[in-house]
Amino acid sequence: MVTLKESFVAGFYAAASGGYFNSMDLLGHYTNFPNPQLLSRVSDEMKTLQNDTPKVMGEVMNVQSIAEKNHIILLPAPRFPEAYFSWSKIANEGFNEKIGEDSPEGTAFNIAYRAGEVMTAMKVLTVVLSLSSSVVGVPAFEEQWKYLAKDMIRAAKKMGPPAKMAMMIPKGPDLLHDTLYVEVSEAAHEIGNAEIDFSNEAYLHLLSSKVNNYITSFNQKVNWLIKELGSEE
Repeated sequence: MVTLKESFVAGFYAAASGGYFNSMDLLGHYTNFPNPQLLSRVSDEMKTLQNDTPKVMGEVMNVQSIAEKNHIILLPAPRFPEAYFSWSKIANEGFNEKIGEDSPEGTAFNIAYRAGEVMTAMKVLTVVLSLSSSVVGVPAFEEQWKYLAKDMIRAAKKMGPPAKMAMMIPKGPDLLHDTLYVEVSEAAHEIGNAEIDFSNEAYLHLLSSKVNNYITSFNQKVNWLIKELGSEE
């Protein structure tokens, strides 16, 4: 049986690892861009992702391990962006089919999965803001921002039903409602609805700092929740 902690861990890592893969995909579109400042920033962001590789792959393999232990069939662990989307989609479907969306474990998985999607959008936004601050005024980044902002708000809204369910069902993980859902949802709407001025470098840096602070705070909260959910088993 998939435990509450395993459900939460699998849900979060299956979605949040998208921040790494989607950032890699985004940067790949600019590796030959004819602008020295942008190319330098792309190189810096690529190095950051390389440093993150062991951690992210460890999280992906954690999901694989939980799935294998509980006889949930997933695709092979993704190594590149092209494989990530299908892997994450199959993980979402596989775990929900196994544990049921309305069970305590199902609500924990789905709260965590949607929180991970918000984190993914925030991570990619930091890359967009980093690139845009190196070539202030490039309009191409505005469309990427709008797409990610919309994706972030969509994920936060989808987080609502399982978070409410956690408060209603017997032995539901109600801790996740107040401790994770409320804060992640508020942050997603704040950042997702923020006005963006790609001609203002100072504002871009300020917004990037705020998003990074949210990412750090939510990662700390997730790590704390993993320990708390483990202590309840």
